[in-house]
Amino acid sequence: EFYNPALDAGVVSFVALAGTSTIAATILNNSGTTLTSLTVRYMLGTVGSQQSSVSWTGSLTAGQTAVVNLTGSTTFAMGSSYVVSVHVFNPNGGTDVNANNDSIKQTVCQSCLTKVGAS
Repeated sequence: EFYNPALDAGVVSFVALAGTSTIAATILNNSGTTLTSLTVRYMLGTVGSQQSSVSWTGSLTAGQTAVVNLTGSTTFAMGSSYVVSVHVFNPNGGTDVNANNDSIKQTVCQSCLTKVGAS
């Protein structure tokens, strides 16, 4: 049987590019309720680094995705590794019923063009 929760936003991937670039996350509406807002929290750096948040507004029906730019122009040192974590919460101002798809975290090597998915 198919389960269609009331509020379930998820993050499915993020992109970080070598050199100077933007980090962007792809969010997904996993619920039957149109998603109109959520908060995306991200951390770039090492454990304990300061986290920043971005508010997203739009309109995503069930199964739709959107790309959210998380940073402005950021310079990444070639050959260095960075921990990038992304977490979504507060869909439509409410509580997400499925926390299992709300976060991804990866170590990104900036010696190449890198696209990473959920872990």
